[in-house]
Amino acid sequence: MVLTLMQTNTTAYDEFKKAHTYYNVIGIMKFAGAAMVLVPVATAIAGGDPEWGLAAGGMVLILGSIPLNLSFQRHAVNALDIYNGSLSRSSRLRINFLFTGTGARLKIRF
Repeated sequence: MVLTLMQTNTTAYDEFKKAHTYYNVIGIMKFAGAAMVLVPVATAIAGGDPEWGLAAGGMVLILGSIPLNLSFQRHAVNALDIYNGSLSRSSRLRINFLFTGTGARLKIRF
């Protein structure tokens, strides 16, 4: 959805595409890492001989996704800043809710 909105600003769109790529890689790494950790744990609970090397590899994948997550956040925030900076002041709605002792009032400004 955000990518669709950002297509009008190519710089923000390219930056958010980078962030989206990181997001997809992070999801794959976390899923694979969790599966690699859970298999030996389930084997140990079932009474078998677990392969803790597999769990260690899973932890490496999970921990390796942390720097990628930081890159994702940096690119996503940068893309949003670029996109929001390109919007004109007149296109932003400002909504104020005013509460008084006798009631409430809604004020919309452009």
